[in-house]
Amino acid sequence: MAVALQTLPIAGTLSMHLQAPAPWSSDHVRVLWLGQAGFLLLYPGIKVIIDPYLSDYLAKKYVGKRFDHQRMMPPPLLADEIKNIDYILCTHKHSDHMDPGTLPALMRNNPKALLVYPASEENHVDQMEIPAGQRWPVDAGECIPLGKSLRCQVIKAAHEQLETDANGRYRFLGYLLHNDATTIYHSGDCIPYDGLIEELLPLNIDLALLPVNGRDETRRKYNIPGNFTLNEAIELCESSNIPHLLGHHHGMFSFNTLSYEEATPVLDAYKGKVRCRLVELDTEYSLVSRV
Repeated sequence: MAVALQTLPIAGTLSMHLQAPAPWSSDHVRVLWLGQAGFLLLYPGIKVIIDPYLSDYLAKKYVGKRFDHQRMMPPPLLADEIKNIDYILCTHKHSDHMDPGTLPALMRNNPKALLVYPASEENHVDQMEIPAGQRWPVDAGECIPLGKSLRCQVIKAAHEQLETDANGRYRFLGYLLHNDATTIYHSGDCIPYDGLIEELLPLNIDLALLPVNGRDETRRKYNIPGNFTLNEAIELCESSNIPHLLGHHHGMFSFNTLSYEEATPVLDAYKGKVRCRLVELDTEYSLVSRV
C-alpha cells in the first residue's frame, strides 16, 4: 500500500480543525505543526497533540540570561483555545515539550483527555497538578491503545545520549502511532543511536517527524543538548525505508534552530528516495494511503 503526503494551505484557523466530528476517511490523517516539536494529528474520531509548547514559559524562566528563549514565532493557537482533544503525548521533561505553561490549561479544558508521558517524570507531572485520572505514564517497550483504532508504540530516544532514572525507565521517548492504514513516527528529541534503524526498519513507517536543529560543542557547553542534523534525519529515513520526512524543531529559538537558508542547499542537493522538507505553519499535511 502506497502512502502519499499531500500539502495545502490551512483553511480557516487551527481552532476550527478541532470542532465537530471529522468528515474524512479512515485512511486519511491530517498533520498540523504547532511550532518546535509540537504537532496536532487529526485521525477519524481521534485528536492527538504531541509536545505542545504554546506559552512564553521559557522566555520568563530565562529572562536576562545569555540564551533568553524569546520565541521567534508566536504560538498558532493558545492552550485555552484547544478543545475536543483525546490524547496529549509528551516525549520528555524539557519545557518546550512538557510545558508547564501549556499542559495544566490544556488538561483543564479537555477533562476527558489523557496525558501520555515518560513514567520517569512522574514527579514533574505532580508539580503541574495534573489529575490522576488524566495520567498515563509509559516507558520504552510498551504499546498502548489510543481509542479503538489507534495504538501508540513507545521507544527510547537519545537526546545526545540514552538516559534512564534510578528505576531504569527512559527519560527520553519516541512515539509511533499506528492505525490500519498509516504509521507516523515522532522521535522526540533524538540523535542517531545504535539499534534505532533496526528497531524502525520492520515497522513500515510512512512519515517521520524528526528534529533537525543539529548539535555542536557550544550548545553542549551550556547544557543545551541537540538533535539530528538534517542530513542525519534524511539518512535515518533512507536506512529505515521511511518515504516522507517533516523536519521540525526550527524557527523557535535563535540559538537552537536550523534556518531555511541553511536547509535549502541540503534539500536541493538531495536526490534520494525520501520526500523531505522543513515543516511549516499554516500548512496542512495530509497522509493518505492508496492501494
